[in-house]
Amino acid sequence: MNLSKWIGRDVELIYADADGRLTRRIVRLTRVDEAWAHGFDREKRLPRTFRLDGILAAHPAGVPGGRAQRRLG
Repeated sequence: MNLSKWIGRDVELIYADADGRLTRRIVRLTRVDEAWAHGFDREKRLPRTFRLDGILAAHPAGVPGGRAQRRLG
């Protein structure tokens, strides 16, 4: 998944954390490296780091269809 193309934009992520919990996050991406995506979580209002192998899906935020609940699992 090539997240670099969305640096500087808000992206909606479906993310599995280390405990296997699924969440939906809106993140302003600031940097992507070999194993991590770095950004600012819009709901938590804090910088966050996400393992790339935990990101199950990503697309620009604000696409038609609205936003689902934050916690999925």
